[in-house]
Amino acid sequence: MNNIPQFINAMFQSGITSPPTIIVDSGFQRFSTNGNASDKSGYYNYHSGVIATGCFGCWRSGIHQTWVANIGRKFTQEELTAHKENIIAMQLKRDAEISKDQAEAKIKANNYWLKATPVFDHPYLPNKGVNAYGVKQLGNTLIVPMSDSGGIHSLEFIQKNGSKSRLTDGRVKGCYHVIGEIKDVIRFAEGYATCASIYEAAGDATVVTFGKDNILKVAETFRSQYPSAELIICADDDLSGGGLKKANEAAKAVGASVVIPKFGDNRPEKMKDFNDIHQMYGLDEVKAQLAVIQPSAHIINLANDMLNETVTNVITGRLQSAPEQLPSLPDVMPFDYAYLPDALRDYVMDISERLQCPADFAAVGVTVMVAAIIGRQVAIRPMRKDSWTVIPNLWGAVIGNSGVMKSPTLSAALSPINRLAASATRAFNELQAEYDGQAVIAKIQQSLGKDEAKKALAKDRKADVANLLKPTIFGEAPIQRRYKTNNATYEAVGEIMLENPKGLMVEADEIIGFLKKLDASGQEEARAFFLTSADGDKGYTFDRISRGKGLHIEALCLSIIGGIQPGVLAEYVKQATTGGAGADGLLPRFSLIVYPDISPVWKEVDRYPDTEARNSVNALAERLDNLNANHIGAETDDFCNVPYLHFDDKAQLLFSEWRVPFEFKIRNGEEHPAIVSHLSKYRKLVPTLALINHLCDNADGGAVNESALLRSIAFCEYLESHARRIYSFATRPDIDSAKTILKKLEGGKLSNPFKSRDLYRACWTGLETPQKAQAAIDLLVEYNHLFLQEVVTGGRPTAFYHLNKVVAI
Repeated sequence: MNNIPQFINAMFQSGITSPPTIIVDSGFQRFSTNGNASDKSGYYNYHSGVIATGCFGCWRSGIHQTWVANIGRKFTQEELTAHKENIIAMQLKRDAEISKDQAEAKIKANNYWLKATPVFDHPYLPNKGVNAYGVKQLGNTLIVPMSDSGGIHSLEFIQKNGSKSRLTDGRVKGCYHVIGEIKDVIRFAEGYATCASIYEAAGDATVVTFGKDNILKVAETFRSQYPSAELIICADDDLSGGGLKKANEAAKAVGASVVIPKFGDNRPEKMKDFNDIHQMYGLDEVKAQLAVIQPSAHIINLANDMLNETVTNVITGRLQSAPEQLPSLPDVMPFDYAYLPDALRDYVMDISERLQCPADFAAVGVTVMVAAIIGRQVAIRPMRKDSWTVIPNLWGAVIGNSGVMKSPTLSAALSPINRLAASATRAFNELQAEYDGQAVIAKIQQSLGKDEAKKALAKDRKADVANLLKPTIFGEAPIQRRYKTNNATYEAVGEIMLENPKGLMVEADEIIGFLKKLDASGQEEARAFFLTSADGDKGYTFDRISRGKGLHIEALCLSIIGGIQPGVLAEYVKQATTGGAGADGLLPRFSLIVYPDISPVWKEVDRYPDTEARNSVNALAERLDNLNANHIGAETDDFCNVPYLHFDDKAQLLFSEWRVPFEFKIRNGEEHPAIVSHLSKYRKLVPTLALINHLCDNADGGAVNESALLRSIAFCEYLESHARRIYSFATRPDIDSAKTILKKLEGGKLSNPFKSRDLYRACWTGLETPQKAQAAIDLLVEYNHLFLQEVVTGGRPTAFYHLNKVVAI
């Protein structure tokens, strides 16, 4: 049965015009949804069979819909099960393709943004009567960044005639552009010119949402980040009513107000937004209209309910809203395969898909492994003239609860270095056997020489027997090439590195054991040893009676990889950021540390490993293990005995453009000291990842290129979000303290209602100062667990806090 007409009709009903021909059973197909042949934002996947299924959508507009053919009867249970499996498979594949395309678009967007210049001559702005706020110009095109907390994801292009387009495959959902400084009031509108007019009239921070369909997602983001701010949605009053409808939906969801432009009875054609008001009547009229806000239906209903609330209800602790779940961990950026060099991508993807584990785990393991293999064979000098040299060794860790496949994933990811180690062991054993045989022969020869010397001296006491007593020289003992160790004392690690100057990797199944071991009393020297080894270029000398004096290692170069469970990490992070045993910077050296969300979706995968990908990475490991400095164009000088590469011209400019705001960011005093300590290691991490990317994808070496550095910067943005999640165990102590208050209330150890001084006078952990106590109280009020009652007694009001007893329905 031909169900394609049904499929095309479903597309039409959703607002998408189908392509002329539907290709069957060939995976995802791309097509244009706006008439521009080069804009392939539409997609579909048509799967034939007893029951035809499929999906379609448009990445630009955010439309996505699954479809199943109407076969004129009810489905059997087997058919329903097969259909659900098809839908899940298509969804996963669609998400993977979207993620891949959006990551590549993000790299392009940042590349364009870095190349763009400040706005110098673009007619769109004077035509709209507004100024440039955070936008740039590239040739004749005005570009507006489309960003979120993870940086720029896409760009909006505005031509001289006002026509607009967006970067192909760039992410729109959740992206925004902020005009002005965020304070108590935040306004939202669809387009740049509209927002610029609103900002110039009202002076409030104004957020460009890039269309009505994105208002809700952006407003939710700002409500979560600024829970006490007043949010006002400045809707477009288009003739279809779509803009106002979306604005009201968003306002209801986030507790915002709505304001719309008023054009009067003689409304000119196509006039719909506040920039049109600006151009027709001037900024004063925009300012006047912005003052007439309309609360959303949600706010009106809430206000009416509060007016009907009685004093009895307040005293008994009843509120209109049930308590919300307290925040646990900050969101993190999802991993994207585009962060990796091409040579590693398929290998990591294969491991992640077969083991059904986060790709983050395999990516970190493979990256640390490659860093360990390169070691001190080649370095990078991030500055053109300065002698600052970065050795590409890395410390990494993957965080997850037991059962999320941390160890199996790392084991699979590290297979190439284990293969090198096994090969080196076999070669060493062969050489050692040969050496041992030669030693036996030499011992026999020396014994025979002694016998002959005795006989000669017996005949002639003055006979010259010196040659007979000389030891047989048969070469030096072989040295085993070591790539890794799992459990060794720092002295043993030092001895291994004496014989392996390239560097070494420590693989620890549970990193927390390694960290706590170094915390123990009497391990100060071991801790200093490992801290020194993180840079990869510092020498170390053993002066111990038992080991001999002056045993000098030219440079300690150690990479570390392992897993950690969140529960034990939380307490360690608190110690490491509050003056505990870990406060000397050991934890921040784990710059490649990730704590991803675990997907609830699981699918059984039973297939052979990707042989081509595995063989390719094995070959890459062998190539990187035998780098030739001359072949890859590495330089040397009198100040460094490690060959090094530089950035090429474009990458050098990009590095400077990244580093300048980065240095200001970690020096401005706004970040928690723990975050500053961790991010400061990115000075090494960014060039290290760039060098790794370049060497993996360019066998002939040469100057490190711009593409390799862009991937590195994008990877580090992702890693920063994970670092902020990890350090939130210490930087958000109010969360744990708030939970303590709830436990004390539930256990009857704190009266209801209570005053803030009841907390800090009790000296409970995390609540022992007025500031800490108030921070925890404010969080509970924000999430509706407590509400404030002020009692006026003739002087300063006394604040009582009541437990909210409303139960969520």
